[in-house]
Amino acid sequence: LNGHSREEINPLFDDFYENDFIKLKLHTEIKQKARSVVSKAFEKGYDVVIATTPIIPLTAIQQRLDWADVGDFDYKLITSIENMRANKPHQYYYQQIFDFLNCHPEDCLMVGDEEKDIKASIFGCQTYLVPSNNSNLDVNSLQPTYQGPLEDLLNLIKKKK
Repeated sequence: LNGHSREEINPLFDDFYENDFIKLKLHTEIKQKARSVVSKAFEKGYDVVIATTPIIPLTAIQQRLDWADVGDFDYKLITSIENMRANKPHQYYYQQIFDFLNCHPEDCLMVGDEEKDIKASIFGCQTYLVPSNNSNLDVNSLQPTYQGPLEDLLNLIKKKK
C-alpha cells in the first residue's frame, strides 16, 4: 500500500475487522478449561491481562476472546495495536504492562503457548507453557517455570496475598 496515507488505508482495515474478520471464527475452537482458568484467576483476586501480540486492533482481539468464550470478563488490560508501543518479546512490551499494572515482573505469571511468551522470564516473570503446535521450543529456548495443560494451571492459581 505504498504511496497511500494512513488516513486513506485505515478505513479499509476498520471495515475488514468490523465486517469480515468474523468469518475466521470457523477456523477456531474453544480450548477446554480456558474459561475455568480465567474465572478462577478473577475469583482469586488477580489482575488479569490479555497479553497477546499487539499487531491487530482491539476489536479483533475482543472477537477472538468471544470466540474462545472468555470475552465477557473485565480484564485489567488487553494489549492491542492501539495501546502498545512494542511487540512481544521486546522488553518494552512487558515493561508497558508492568507499568500499567504498577507491579514488579516477579509478581506476574505469563501464560502462553509460544516461545515469545516464555521469554517474559528474561524480565523476571514466572511463565506457564501450555504446549501446542505453536510452541516450537528447542534445546536453546528458555524453559518455562511451569508447563502443562490448562487444567493443571487451575491448581497453580492460588488466592492473591
